[in-house]
Amino acid sequence: MASRKVLFRQAVALLFFALSSCIGAQPTSRKTELIPFPKGAAVDDPSGGVTALRKSSPQLVEHIGSANAADAEKELQLRAEGNGVLKLDRALCFDGKDDFVHIQDFQGLPRHQITVAAWVKIRRHRNWNRIVSHNWITNGWNLFTDGSGVAHFGIGLQNKDYASARITHRDRWHYLVGTYDGAAVRVFVDGEEGVNAPLEGAELDDRGSVFIGGGEWDPFNGDISEMRIWNYAQNPDEIRRNMFSTPDLNNKSLVALYDFSEFDSGAVLDKSQFRSHGVLGAEHRAPVQVVSNAPIVTPCVVHSKGAPGVLTQLHELGLRRIRSVKVVRRGGERSAELGARQDHVSEKRYSNEEFERLAQGKSDEKEIVWKEPLESQESGGFTREAKRDRSEECHEETTCKSDDNFTQAEAATHSERDLVTSAEVLDFDNAPVPACLEVLLEDDVDVADADSETDGGSRVVHVDVLGSEEQCGARPLHRDSCWGVRTELHFMRPAKTPLPGKLSLSEHAANRGGATSSPRVSVVIPVYNAGKDLPEAVESVVSQTFEDWEIILVNDGSTDDSADVISQLEQRLAPAHRVRVVTKANGGLADARNAGVHVAAGEWILPLDADDMIEKTFLEKAFSVIEANRTVNLVIADFRGFGDWEYVWGIPPFSAEDLPYTNMFHCSGMFKKSLWAAAGGYPTSTLLGYEDWAFWIAANLATPLAPHRIEEDLFLARMRRGSMHRKLMWYQAFSVASMRIRFPGLYTVEMLLDAHAVFFDAPAHIAREVERKVAQFPQLPQPRLMRGLIREGKLRRAGLKESNEYKDVLEDYRAAVGLASREDWQPKWRLGLLQKRLGMREEGERMIELLERDFVGLNAALRHTRVAVT
Repeated sequence: MASRKVLFRQAVALLFFALSSCIGAQPTSRKTELIPFPKGAAVDDPSGGVTALRKSSPQLVEHIGSANAADAEKELQLRAEGNGVLKLDRALCFDGKDDFVHIQDFQGLPRHQITVAAWVKIRRHRNWNRIVSHNWITNGWNLFTDGSGVAHFGIGLQNKDYASARITHRDRWHYLVGTYDGAAVRVFVDGEEGVNAPLEGAELDDRGSVFIGGGEWDPFNGDISEMRIWNYAQNPDEIRRNMFSTPDLNNKSLVALYDFSEFDSGAVLDKSQFRSHGVLGAEHRAPVQVVSNAPIVTPCVVHSKGAPGVLTQLHELGLRRIRSVKVVRRGGERSAELGARQDHVSEKRYSNEEFERLAQGKSDEKEIVWKEPLESQESGGFTREAKRDRSEECHEETTCKSDDNFTQAEAATHSERDLVTSAEVLDFDNAPVPACLEVLLEDDVDVADADSETDGGSRVVHVDVLGSEEQCGARPLHRDSCWGVRTELHFMRPAKTPLPGKLSLSEHAANRGGATSSPRVSVVIPVYNAGKDLPEAVESVVSQTFEDWEIILVNDGSTDDSADVISQLEQRLAPAHRVRVVTKANGGLADARNAGVHVAAGEWILPLDADDMIEKTFLEKAFSVIEANRTVNLVIADFRGFGDWEYVWGIPPFSAEDLPYTNMFHCSGMFKKSLWAAAGGYPTSTLLGYEDWAFWIAANLATPLAPHRIEEDLFLARMRRGSMHRKLMWYQAFSVASMRIRFPGLYTVEMLLDAHAVFFDAPAHIAREVERKVAQFPQLPQPRLMRGLIREGKLRRAGLKESNEYKDVLEDYRAAVGLASREDWQPKWRLGLLQKRLGMREEGERMIELLERDFVGLNAALRHTRVAVT
């Protein structure tokens, strides 16, 4: 076991060395000094720290937005004494290279249950983006995200004992929580649970160090604000309550709380009873302290008969200098429709007294619309186009900036929401709840310095409006609440229902001989230069206790002795067993599987790689499941790796919602052939793996999966250095990006444009792989789009801007437009954007107009993503 763990860590080290080499981060100057916090400003003595703070850190007082020192002191006292609504939150910014905080002598670590939580804003997705961890090599724990943006919480190093959560998005604050209750490992993103991992009776290591950020081993790239640890596993209700408020420091189960607001000679102070203070990494390895706008506290007001007025409740929360109050509505199609009518609506501001009357239903005015600036209008001293430019600058910035309270990109993104307050909302006698109020507070700070979205400056606080005090306490996750607005995802959908489409299969030269009766299952084994291992794979099928099967061997253009091995196997096994052979030109694993399934006679299909095996009882147990439950269309057993290293993977509980973000199945699940037909076969455009994951997604979209897990490790996968599995680990970002590009209606605009950006900096090996895909599958749009992205990125890095230099890129994009389905907006977007950049404005505008005609949600989606300018 120990040697396996050492090999695993060595593999991780090699992986990160390769990733850092590919990324090629440019050296930049970065500010390593902490903003000073006054010594002696104790947590329980806020007034003593106010004056010291005002004297030692005037820039922090300035961020509060007070006109003078007296107001600043009053405001600070209000925040310290109140319920934390206006608490001046701080974060640590980690550079993704080697920053860390080390808590060497951590006190109170639990042995049997734990909850680890943190507010995080990820700047760049990468594998093993470690947020906080404790002795993970042994029986410690680790809260991290991967290169796809999926959150994980793990116990120890065994692959079967970490849970996977929902997706996280770049440059957006998320509340990540990992728990272990003695029975299962769970992880939550913004209060929603992902796929848990059963793990009975594990004892956690309660000694040693805790690291925030991964240092040079697994460096975290982004901001962390308020990290918390409890000595028990919180339930979902508790997790949601803590997502909206700060923990009670008197709670004896709170093991640690770091809000990064207090430092003492380089020590990061723990505010819990245990006082397990941490130490910043030395010199350039120290994360930078920044002002945080994480929504650590989302206050709540009650709208019900007999409750005080809304403005009165806001004042009681400490929100005094209110500039405006808006109801934030989720975007999407409704936002686009409302935006079309904004030309005819005039904007009106209301005083506190007027708004109070409206909030209490005492005004005669029945309609109020807060209109956002149009394309030609100005807001906050710069136009909408200028905001996009500033957003792009921020997008390119990867270093940590001290005192970054409200970034330029966030201001631009925030200001361009469709924020509409109408009679049905502001007339609170008839208002629906829940609702989310956006309260803008007056700030007497210059716009250029404050990166604020309105002239005169402003600070924003979001407030939930719910129907009762009980609801404010329970805080349900509702799409119209502030949580719903904050976590909203943006898609582009075809304006009309897309026509059904299927992947076309390559022409195959096949020997279709064999028995005339139909077997129950066809075992499809693709073979490419695998003559050495193939006999073992075939023997594992021949030795099955269930005998109604056929084997289809697909020679995918092998150049070794595989053809001879296949011939020998066919002669040895016939006529007692059904063995058929398909011979074809090399097209990759997905194409070879398609060729085999195409000629398969069985109702069920079992794909099996040429170097893998199944235990002799798998088929018997699989068909026992099928006989007992006729609704099942996929049977899959747990995974055991063998060879150069070993591990066991238990298939997680199935979630159709999580499937696009977490690969829940290995490649050798037995499925109905009708699933393959409905999905259009295995997608062939994915790079270096994940064709099985792409197939499960396509199948679930066509005919919902009804899987059954056999909780025994009956599937045996050969683990070998240099294998396809290993290549996938090296180039996972490109594999994931290619898969997401294949499903434009499934992933958000942000995620798809992130996938495009991955190919802008593709290494030579990926470029060659894409060229091979273009040659092999000229009918597919995705390889042409990927090649265009690689070529465009190379030219842009070289600083070339003339249209004749982009001739091949334009050709690739045009070809992809012609090949793409009606539901794929990506090639048109890339073509139109490039044409506009090259000065071909008429053509570019025409292409964008086609997008606006053919897709719903285009404008709203692109306004809500920072990378829209990529």
